[in-house]
Amino acid sequence: MTGETTVTAPWYALYTPGVEPHLGAPDQSTLALFGQTLDADPSASAVHYFGRTLSRAELAELAQRIAGVLRRDGVGRGDRVAISLQNTPVFPAALLAVWGIGAYVVPINPMLRPDELTPMLTDSGAAVLIAHPAMQDVVSTVRERLDRPLLTLWSDPADLAGDLALPFPVSLALADGERSLLAECAAAVDGEFDWSRPNPTTSR
Repeated sequence: MTGETTVTAPWYALYTPGVEPHLGAPDQSTLALFGQTLDADPSASAVHYFGRTLSRAELAELAQRIAGVLRRDGVGRGDRVAISLQNTPVFPAALLAVWGIGAYVVPINPMLRPDELTPMLTDSGAAVLIAHPAMQDVVSTVRERLDRPLLTLWSDPADLAGDLALPFPVSLALADGERSLLAECAAAVDGEFDWSRPNPTTSR
C-alpha cells in the first residue's frame, strides 16, 4: 500500500504459521491488563518458582499487601520506588504494588556497585528501595553517601519458594533503616488499591 513500509527480519521464518510478528501497543496500562486477567480467572497460575505456584489471586494479594506497606511508609502518587530484585515472585508483585498506588518504578540492576547505584538513587529521588539481600554491603555504602534517608525493604530469594533447593542461600542481619518486606506484608493490606489506574512504567 502507498506510504507503508513492510519490515521483515530473518527470525520471522521461525514463527509458527499464523503468528502475527507485528503487535500494536495496548491502550491500557499493564496494571489494568493484569486486573482483567485476574477477573477472568483468579485461580489460574501466575508464577512458578522453585516448586511453588502462585495463582493470579495470590499474586494480586501480595501486590496489595506490598502497596499497603509502601503507603504506610508514606509513599504516594508520583513518588519513586526503586526495585532491585532477581526473578522472584516478589518482583512482579512489587511492580504492580507501586503502579497501584500511582507511584513510579525506578528499575535497578542488582549487580550495580556503589558508584553506579548512588547517582541513580540520587537523581531519581527514590526514598524507598526494595532489594535483594546480596546488595546489603552495596546499599550500606550508598546510604552513607545520600543526603536523605533511604528505607530499604529486603526480599530474600527464599521468600515464597517451594520445596526445590535455591542456588543462592542468603543470611541477612537487618541494620537500622532495613526491614524484611515479606514480614511487613503479613500485617498490611491496601484497601485503596486501584487495578484500573493508568500507571507510569518507569521514573522520569
